Amino acid sequence: MYLKSIEVQGFKSFANKIVFEFHQGITGIVGPNGSGKSNVADAVRWVLGEQSVKQLRGSSMQDVIFAGTENRKPLSYAYVAITLDNSDHKLAIDYEEVTVARRLYRSGESEYLINGSPCRLKEVSELFYDTGIGKEGYSIIGQGQIDRILSGKPEERRELFDEAAGIVKFKKRKATAQKKLENERDNLVRVNDILSELERQVEPLQLQSEKAKTYLKKKNELKDYDVNMFLMETERIASEQREVEEKFKIADEQLKESADAREKIRQEYDRLGESITEMDEKINAIRENISNTSVMKEKLESQIQILAEQIHTAEMTDEHLQSRLDAIAREQKEKEEAKASYEKEKYSGDEQLAQVRKRQEEAAQTLAEIQKQIASCNEGMEQGQKELFALLNRRADIQAKQQRSDTMVEQINIRKAELGKRLLDRKTQETDLDSVLADCKKDLEEVSAHIRKLSEQEKELSAKEKEWRTKAKENDRALEEKQNEFHRQQSRLESLKNIAERYDGYGNSIRKVMEQKEHNPGLLGVVSDLIQVDKKYEIAIETALGGNIQNIVTEDEATAKKMIAFLKQNRFGRATFLPLTSVSARKNPKNEAALKEPGVIGIASQLVKCEQKYEEVAAYLLGRVLVADSIDHAIALAKKNHYSLHIVTLEGEYLSPGGSMTGGAFKNSSNLLARRREVEELRRSCEQLTRIPADEYMAYKELCNRADDVWHKAKAQDDFALFCPVLQELVDYNRRFAGYYDASKAPYDALLNEYERGVDRKMLDSFFATLREGLVPLIHKIGEKPQIDDSFLHQEYPAAQQKAFADYLMEVMGLDRSHCGLGETEHPFTLEFNNKDVRITTNYDEHNVASSMYSVLHEGGHALYELGIRDDLQYTCLAGGVSMGVHESQSRFYENLIGRSRPFVEAIYPKVQEFFPQQLGGVSAEQFYRAVNKAQPSLIRTEADELTYCLHVMVRYEIEKQLIGGTLEAKDVPAVWAKLYKEYLGIEVPNDRDGCLQDSHWSGGAFGYFPSYALGGAYGAQMLRRMEQDVDVWGAAAKGDLTPITA
Repeated sequence: MYLKSIEVQGFKSFANKIVFEFHQGITGIVGPNGSGKSNVADAVRWVLGEQSVKQLRGSSMQDVIFAGTENRKPLSYAYVAITLDNSDHKLAIDYEEVTVARRLYRSGESEYLINGSPCRLKEVSELFYDTGIGKEGYSIIGQGQIDRILSGKPEERRELFDEAAGIVKFKKRKATAQKKLENERDNLVRVNDILSELERQVEPLQLQSEKAKTYLKKKNELKDYDVNMFLMETERIASEQREVEEKFKIADEQLKESADAREKIRQEYDRLGESITEMDEKINAIRENISNTSVMKEKLESQIQILAEQIHTAEMTDEHLQSRLDAIAREQKEKEEAKASYEKEKYSGDEQLAQVRKRQEEAAQTLAEIQKQIASCNEGMEQGQKELFALLNRRADIQAKQQRSDTMVEQINIRKAELGKRLLDRKTQETDLDSVLADCKKDLEEVSAHIRKLSEQEKELSAKEKEWRTKAKENDRALEEKQNEFHRQQSRLESLKNIAERYDGYGNSIRKVMEQKEHNPGLLGVVSDLIQVDKKYEIAIETALGGNIQNIVTEDEATAKKMIAFLKQNRFGRATFLPLTSVSARKNPKNEAALKEPGVIGIASQLVKCEQKYEEVAAYLLGRVLVADSIDHAIALAKKNHYSLHIVTLEGEYLSPGGSMTGGAFKNSSNLLARRREVEELRRSCEQLTRIPADEYMAYKELCNRADDVWHKAKAQDDFALFCPVLQELVDYNRRFAGYYDASKAPYDALLNEYERGVDRKMLDSFFATLREGLVPLIHKIGEKPQIDDSFLHQEYPAAQQKAFADYLMEVMGLDRSHCGLGETEHPFTLEFNNKDVRITTNYDEHNVASSMYSVLHEGGHALYELGIRDDLQYTCLAGGVSMGVHESQSRFYENLIGRSRPFVEAIYPKVQEFFPQQLGGVSAEQFYRAVNKAQPSLIRTEADELTYCLHVMVRYEIEKQLIGGTLEAKDVPAVWAKLYKEYLGIEVPNDRDGCLQDSHWSGGAFGYFPSYALGGAYGAQMLRRMEQDVDVWGAAAKGDLTPITA
């Protein structure tokens, strides 16, 4: 094996690519000083993996890259490759020739290659083990290295001999193996520790496993029941759907029949119209004949005059007169004969006229029958036509005879009047037919409306079916979540109980002593088990107790003495005992005086709860310790009392007599008080999930679903009577559930305790009375003052623009839209699935822009609270928050304290004007600020101002208290509601929609929730006051950036 070539490019002084070719034997490289001879040796050392910059005669690895000259730019990388002849296969690689290369870029990236394939430095080093070639091998001897070898330590010289002897790779492998062996020993120790811990947990886990198997079995049974119930419900809904479809088919057939009848009526109407048209034509013809008769009359009168003249002329001659007399006699005889004939014909005509009148009466009867049955119209019309034709024919005969006599003309006029009357009768018949047709059309419209109503009902039923399916799924999901929550909490409770029973977290001596408790009734318990502390005081009390929290309380000194002997005998360690017969408290007189100082919360012993017989123990341990709210107040108190007091803060700082202070990053490793509290909360939560019978709970949830539907309808129709029976059912259920919650309490107190633990009517009555005494007179005084103009808030504000504005407000609040959605409902609310998925809703009133604006801020406060819950608290009893009052404090905080503040309004108002330029273009920020803070009694709670809001809550509180207490029935709610609104707010309630039906809470069974709104407002004000000490609240609000406040 020998070196065949070296390829260098961009390495130190070699800017251009250069290749050094070598042959077997000795090759010398000569040149003047500074020509780069040493750089060739450095290149070989560098390509073999040299990492020491000092060995390469530089200050950083970037120095090996060509740095450039006055005439040449620097290069971006350095590259060196050496090629070795491996025909003797001394290198452990199946190649006759081996090329090792290294490339370095100015960006710091580096790579190694063997025969063009990327590799690691480790692979390059292993390739040259025991060959003498390498960054530390004896084959590369640099300047001064001989002197360093000769003057070096024996260990350093031995490395060269080891390399020459070929044992380096074995030493390296040995070191690696020893390191791995050591790691494996450490792992084995850890495995043994884990194994011993797991063996200790096997028995509890086996119990849990049995419970889990039982749970899975019960879960499968429950799932089968759920499936069967779902199938039964589906079958019921399907049967209802089939009934609706059958009714729809019947209605559809009725519609078709009505349509056919309508078509027949229309055809009959058209036919009757044509007949009437023909009758009109005949009447016109009769009128023309009458006109012709008049003309004939005039002609006859003229002939009579001519005859009179002729008679007068004839009288002039006797002969002519005699002849004329004879002619007249003959004419007279003819006239008399004609008269007799006419009278005969008149008699006949009178008989015919009587017959016509008789037929007219029959036609009237026929008309009445037509009104009852349209089908008979055709026959009546045909009979009328026949009669009309007969009359016309008879009239023609009479007209012919009328030409002979004026009397006949008179008769014709009479018949004309009769015909006119007949025509009027026919027109009356036509009017009646129109009326019948109108009635038919009306019937058709009613049938069509009924069909449309049935179609709408079908759609409503389909929507209801879909909604009920959705609600059924939601109920199933809620039930499953409750079951999962119950099993999680039950498992957690069992685990904590096991830990508590084993006294994990306590000293070994404490555990050993408490294991003897069953056999020694004088052992009462550990201090941490005998006292109860509110969550906010846990850190302070546990700090004040220190190691005393593990002290063991005994009935007397004899028990303590016995346990001390037990510890000695078994060499279990030491423990401190507190016999009730000997422990006595020592009071510090200065503590009583210090209670009046700023920031002092109280004496520690007075902030814990315990049985009466343990009060002396609590006073002994904590009676001399004061609790302060902050370290600043604690220091001030200590100075004032010359550092003679024991003082602890809520955050765990401890000030001892003499001036010493303990504090810092508090990590409560034991957390014994919190563990006991969590056990209690888990126990209470598990009891709550199991105390209501499952079938009763499911019936109640179904009632709530039905109540929600009824409430929506009742509100839309402004009809409380529709909602009243369901409300009474809900009240009865909640009164019964209150007994399940806590039978020792009054029903309403038990319901209040579900939303705000520790709150009862006595406390709320006092709280609301104080508020009422101050608010009601103040509101009346404000009402007497000139009112602020807020009319510009009630212009037309399109919903689309309000939605865009709502998105902007969520951005200002710092709500992550990937985890928080915004929807629209009639009543705004917040829905939380977990701390990664929260939904809020609002309602867009197009005539009140402030309504949606502040409901978004309100619900956004709820959302921030839910999104801020820690991941490790998810699906535990602590995930729901401290209380609903604290939950509401966040919504009231952002809606009123921040959202209605002058800095915040002025900060966002330019953006508000951008969204609503037409409505607010001429309105100043000051006007807008005053308008949104206008104090004026109103009907709607969600639109109430900050001043009157609590009075709305009081109305609901008083009504709930009476409903659950049994002194008020649901039917009387509207009257009491109106009375209280008049008394508290001085306004009349115009209707139920804007009165007792405005809230959705009761339809969901949330009795006892409303007071949390008022409590939340009070909590929020206290939080703001404390926050102002640490955060520039109003500076952040003035910038429109709520991040510092939210954080």
